[in-house]
Amino acid sequence: MIKFFRKIRQNLLKEGKTARYFKYALGEIILVVIGILIALQINNWNEYRKYQIHELEVIEGLYSEIKQNQDLTIVYKEESDTRLKAIKSLLNITTKELEQVTDEQLNRKLLSSVISKSYFPLVSKLDHLLSKENLESNKSKNLISLLNVYHNSIDTIKVQSTSDLEKFSNIQVPLFNKNISVKNIMHQREPKEISKSNNVVDLKPFIRSLEFENLYSDLYATVKKNTQYLDANIKLMQQIIQYIEENYPSVISKKTNHD
Repeated sequence: MIKFFRKIRQNLLKEGKTARYFKYALGEIILVVIGILIALQINNWNEYRKYQIHELEVIEGLYSEIKQNQDLTIVYKEESDTRLKAIKSLLNITTKELEQVTDEQLNRKLLSSVISKSYFPLVSKLDHLLSKENLESNKSKNLISLLNVYHNSIDTIKVQSTSDLEKFSNIQVPLFNKNISVKNIMHQREPKEISKSNNVVDLKPFIRSLEFENLYSDLYATVKKNTQYLDANIKLMQQIIQYIEENYPSVISKKTNHD
């Protein structure tokens, strides 16, 4: 093809048709430029298509992670609500109610007031997206703004959870060891595995004590604050999930097909 165009130019020069030669040469240059522009456009289109596929894969992984966290956090929040209810019940128990309640019932309330586990949501996809991905579309930038708030929310809950565990280990456990039968509490949880204690412990003076009142007042404030953080975190996840479903609908169809 190049030899063909070169031959035409040579023939025009030999025939002395200089004006036509320059016109032809100009046209040839324009064709080359157009070809380069088309090639660049195709390359840009291919790169953008690769970016879209990569972006979708990143969002798909994030979506799945947040959906799992949503289920985990809802369960954790329900357990926190149960604990808060038990702490409140022990704080507000009247003298009359305390006289009527059995030690087994008190043990159940005390057991419900104890923290059961730490909060460890999945964050690998979230951390990777925020630290290593460079998503540039407007819809991804809006999503990243939400994700930064979500990441801070997780950190806040983790700090609160760690503080709660420290209070449990450093204050609640030593106080329980001095005033109640921990074995009986274990018996309440696993009656087939742990027998009832032979030590007779009157729980009512302990429940009435100022030390108990102050500790459980502090625990109530801590756990209530944590449930508020969890509520905010769940709402954020709902907002992020809704945003992804509205702006990346193919993620939903892929997840449905996988399920």
